[in-house]
Amino acid sequence: MTTYAERDDGTSASLTPGDVFAVRLAETPTTGYRWHLSDWDHSILEVTREEFHPPSTPRSGAGGEHVWEFVARAPGHLSLHWAYRRRWESGSPAKTFSLTVSVS
Repeated sequence: MTTYAERDDGTSASLTPGDVFAVRLAETPTTGYRWHLSDWDHSILEVTREEFHPPSTPRSGAGGEHVWEFVARAPGHLSLHWAYRRRWESGSPAKTFSLTVSVS
């Protein structure tokens, strides 16, 4: 399974139906910051798993990792966009992440 992380921001993935991939992004929910995934065409890609992995050593304010696993369902082209923000704050997010996906 291919895994994409923050260093892969703005890259592309070429898939065939049935292919699985993951996106892993560092997250510190204890500070209120969380990754928020924008809506996309669920007929092309489906999330099969989403979870947060806390740090191995619990410390105040320590971050972990948010993981999404996707499976390609049908041919198509789309862009996935995440925003790292606090829900109660308006304005630009602290960080963004995007991945362009082509399924053929």
